[in-house]
Amino acid sequence: MATPDLPVEIWLEILAYLPRSALHKMLSINRLLFELALNDIYEEIRLVDDDEEMVKVLKQLRSPSIAERVKRLYIRPAFLPGMDESNEGSSAEPSGPSSLEAGFNFLKSLSISRKLRSTIPVPAERIFHLASTAIKKCINLRHLTVVVHDHALTPLFMDFLDSLYHSDSLGPKLTQLSIDTTALKLPSLLKPLIKRVSSLTSLEEFEFSLVDSRFSQTNADYAASYKTLKTFFETFSKTLITVSVSTLVPRDLKPLFTAFPLGKPFRRLQLCAIFNSATLPTPHELTTFLFNQASGLENLTLSAHPRQTSFHSSGYEYADWLLKSSTPTTVEFGSLKFPNLRSLNIELPTVPHRRNAPLPPLVDIAPNITTLILTHHYLTFEHLTEIMDNLPTFEPQKIKLQRFEFRLLSLCPQTFDVLAQKAPRLLELSIEYLRSSADISGSEVRLWDQGKTLNDFRELMQPRRYPNWGLSKLRLACLQSNSHAHPVPSFMEAVASTLPKAILMDVDYYCECSFSQHRTPYIM
Repeated sequence: MATPDLPVEIWLEILAYLPRSALHKMLSINRLLFELALNDIYEEIRLVDDDEEMVKVLKQLRSPSIAERVKRLYIRPAFLPGMDESNEGSSAEPSGPSSLEAGFNFLKSLSISRKLRSTIPVPAERIFHLASTAIKKCINLRHLTVVVHDHALTPLFMDFLDSLYHSDSLGPKLTQLSIDTTALKLPSLLKPLIKRVSSLTSLEEFEFSLVDSRFSQTNADYAASYKTLKTFFETFSKTLITVSVSTLVPRDLKPLFTAFPLGKPFRRLQLCAIFNSATLPTPHELTTFLFNQASGLENLTLSAHPRQTSFHSSGYEYADWLLKSSTPTTVEFGSLKFPNLRSLNIELPTVPHRRNAPLPPLVDIAPNITTLILTHHYLTFEHLTEIMDNLPTFEPQKIKLQRFEFRLLSLCPQTFDVLAQKAPRLLELSIEYLRSSADISGSEVRLWDQGKTLNDFRELMQPRRYPNWGLSKLRLACLQSNSHAHPVPSFMEAVASTLPKAILMDVDYYCECSFSQHRTPYIM
């Protein structure tokens, strides 16, 4: 007798414990795994190379059963000529030693020469023709990412991009657009979108990243970039609700801020930038920018470093702007009012020897906030309680938060006493900590004796009960020596035992010290 197949839920849980590549090796086991593997393989199409493998993928999209699985298109055409190989670079001489020159030369030395490739390059015209035809069949494609730095924007490539925005292609379906480029390229990439506005009726989210270039970019280049960006915002003012900005360029941010519309604020805004004397010579410009967006914002993210960068070049200007009290001559973060803000994700500055919490009172700034995510800085227990004491409440000493994520220097049982008391409506809690301790003083801290620490923590949590705490999801992760935070299920189980109902424990993580591990959350 044939053995009946496992239920779908069991297969999904098994897959959650395996690396992603394992799914692709299980295609032939049953129909479910076959479908899941195809979904994973074709969920994102990456147009990067000009080889026969790329041609093969594009031809496979002729099949409706394959094309309908595509949800994201990532375009980073590495086969385009460099600016110094085309006419585009003739007016842009390579600058002298820049901050990127050493890194570029290193990467260039590691790259494989086209002459050494085992496959013969396919003409770009054929690649773009196949891609343009295939994308029309991807009926569930919604997200487009375009990455072009120091490659030339050839007429073939620009015609291909323009074809994507037509009414018979991606245009009417496109909801999310991401552009990663330089100031010199941004106008050329935005103008086709502005031209096809009548087809791009569903565009709601726009994310752009400005990066530096190996080639000198003049003030006129930046002025043209911001002017076109302003026109883009005005053109799509009726549909855009989310904007995410990341800039690695060490220039004054004021011209960028002035590109944003004044009349129609966005609902979700993310700003990731370096804040120092070069980018923020007058901090009130940042305040004015946020003030103009404040009335409509529901979700705000502020980060003092650009996306996908590990280094941190922001100076004291960001800390001063965030933490100083406003006076008649200074306008700081504390002067802002966000009446509709529900979610705030903000990077906390590290200020040595600061006695007060590294965040101003939010009770007046964001009176309706329900989600608070504090990044970068590890809080003391005293700073955590001070921040919570200055959050909006629904009744005395009871804050409105439903989701709270933060970093803590030392995790102790008293942390949960305070959270359960002050945040009874909290549904999701995530804490990344450096060490664990028996009490708020940080005494008896044990960094390496994990077994002893766990026993102490269990013993101290065992008599505790939080009958009125409605927590439903928990994540506790300890920072390891490799700079990755690993979840600690045993600590989460100890906390879960104090609650009146089962909770979902988030143990998912990725770590480069061994192999990627993605574990499914489980209920206890």
